[in-house]
Amino acid sequence: MNSAFRVTTRINPAAVLGPLRAESCIRAGIFGASVRRRSQGLLRYGIKPSRPGQPPTVHRSRRGRQSYSPLRERIFYAVEDVDFRTVVGPELLPGKQGAGSLEEGGPIRLSDGRTVSIERRPFMLPALMAELPGVPDLWANAISN
Repeated sequence: MNSAFRVTTRINPAAVLGPLRAESCIRAGIFGASVRRRSQGLLRYGIKPSRPGQPPTVHRSRRGRQSYSPLRERIFYAVEDVDFRTVVGPELLPGKQGAGSLEEGGPIRLSDGRTVSIERRPFMLPALMAELPGVPDLWANAISN
């Protein structure tokens, strides 16, 4: 039995890729925000310094009547337009080495010219590793229509 049917399908790339790009940007932003919140939560207020290998203890500064932590409040995230890569981390301040030295450890030069060694106190990598298991759930219903 020979069939005389021929079925062709056409896919409109704009109809598929347009919503996919928009949803990718949204999901990447949600992931960046969750890593940012997790890393901020790892930075605890305290007076005693944290042990090496544990997230750093942050101290309160005064800005007007409100106290805040400069390190904790300067963690940002951004999503790239083209590849939807998400970058999360503390703001890089000119002439400051603090946040990178806390994450990786190593020598830093103080303002008076002395060099001191900082022990590793990671907070960004543990936040990323804690949020990675939730990525499949985040993308589970990304394209539903």
